[in-house]
Amino acid sequence: MGNAGCKDVKTTDETDSKEGQILNVTACNVDELRDGEMREVAVGDGKVLLVKEAGAFHAIGAKCTHFGAPLSKGAFCNGRVRCPWHGACFNIKTGDIEDFPGLDSIPTFKTSINENKVVIHVHPDAMKSHKRVRSMTRRNKASTESIVIIGGGPAALKCAETLRAEGFDGQVQMVTKDKYLPYDRSRLSKSMKATPKELEMRSEQFYKDCDIDVRLSSEVVGVDTEKRNVKLKSGTFLTYTKLLIATGGTARRMEVEGGNLEGIFTLRAVDDANTIIAAAADKHVVVVGGSFIAIESACFLADKVKSIVVVLNGELPLYTMGKEIGNFVKKLFDERNNISFRYKTSIKSFAGENGKLSSIVLSDGSTVQADVCILGIGVTPNTEFLKETAVQVDSNGYIEVNQFLETRVANVFAAGDITSVILPPCKPNDKINIQHWQMAHKQGHVAALNMLGKSEPLKSVPFFWTVIFGKSIRIAGTTKGDVNNVVVHKEENDSKILVFYIRNDIVTAVASINFDPVVAHFAEILFSGKTVAKQDISDGNISKWLEGVKR
Repeated sequence: MGNAGCKDVKTTDETDSKEGQILNVTACNVDELRDGEMREVAVGDGKVLLVKEAGAFHAIGAKCTHFGAPLSKGAFCNGRVRCPWHGACFNIKTGDIEDFPGLDSIPTFKTSINENKVVIHVHPDAMKSHKRVRSMTRRNKASTESIVIIGGGPAALKCAETLRAEGFDGQVQMVTKDKYLPYDRSRLSKSMKATPKELEMRSEQFYKDCDIDVRLSSEVVGVDTEKRNVKLKSGTFLTYTKLLIATGGTARRMEVEGGNLEGIFTLRAVDDANTIIAAAADKHVVVVGGSFIAIESACFLADKVKSIVVVLNGELPLYTMGKEIGNFVKKLFDERNNISFRYKTSIKSFAGENGKLSSIVLSDGSTVQADVCILGIGVTPNTEFLKETAVQVDSNGYIEVNQFLETRVANVFAAGDITSVILPPCKPNDKINIQHWQMAHKQGHVAALNMLGKSEPLKSVPFFWTVIFGKSIRIAGTTKGDVNNVVVHKEENDSKILVFYIRNDIVTAVASINFDPVVAHFAEILFSGKTVAKQDISDGNISKWLEGVKR
């Protein structure tokens, strides 16, 4: 795992070959890079990432396909590079994306050794984009295979894409209640004005080109696992040979007096976001909850409204990340004059005039003015339609699946926010529900591979991120039910913070503020099957450990 010479490398020889105008770029001497090191190489107006592993050199695209992060700043281990910002992983030999978020792979380039120098061979066309879409198989109408995917989120889309990329030529039908093509929901609380088109993950033409039949505004109301069909609200039946359930969740509302007044919103869909930003402009806003969606919404609205009151039933925002992160976020909000917090309280009732929200009574007896209220109090899994089916859900509404994303019913799989699953290497023994954008992509991908009989077990490290008033916060691993100790490391007048979450002297998760790419390196350590012990990051050893991950 390493990173050497993240600065640009000057080319010593750059010529056009006669065959296809290939650029032959001399990158470095063979012995300039050690195994496990990376280096950016300037090629024309772009860059290529040169990687050395087991004595062999590989050249790949230099940017992550999710949001363009420089991969040279990330983590490299065991044949793949992990993005420093959001954790996406790319195979250094094929360029294929292997963990997420994001959909696209990166380009690869041939290398050779000439007189002890490493030469990268680049066709100019390959530098036009840092993204590469894998070749997709189209439908063969003679095939009797039919896969139905219920849902329109990242798990559903990634499953459909993977099926076509892996050569499945049967029918692929994606059925979703959404009225828009799959879009990036993770941006809703960060960019409430964004349109469905701006958030779209794939264009309409992409689905046509790949023969993926997307049925929008179509609700599934029943599944018959014996007849192998799903029933739509319209009365239509769709038959399947294999089925994926990836229905996500519905934002929770509050069953209290006045809960149906105009001006009370949840944020789950793009229309919700667009309606909230229009209603909240220059108004008094109350945000309920300490979740990421709640805090990101308050952050986005801070300079667009008269006032914001954040109501928390706990002591700090983002309480699931612990006191250190919570206090840091609280301080960022406290620096804003129009934002205040109400702690250890909840909503008792909503009050209004002429059917519109005007104030909120809190459980501590106080009243706050409110024209708009945003509820960020979690989601309920969309699995109600499975109650009368053979597909079992647990007491929380989650579908229990095995390591291959299979339910207990043959040929029925589940993925995304609705699953309860064993997750090596983080939770190798107990099932867990992880509602991360990255994890939904991964589960959809793995489910597709197993629908095709590839026996691919789920293996991933949860990776989550947010940005609060320009400060990046990332966390990898899991803290659910695990933590009995926390170690905090700070640098540069507390502007850089690392939080290590520990269970039985082993680090199960790491969170960071302005400390990239340590979280990406930790994720790769876990993925490779290694551990970080409490002793490794104690006061006397933390500097050595940080040097070891080559931040």
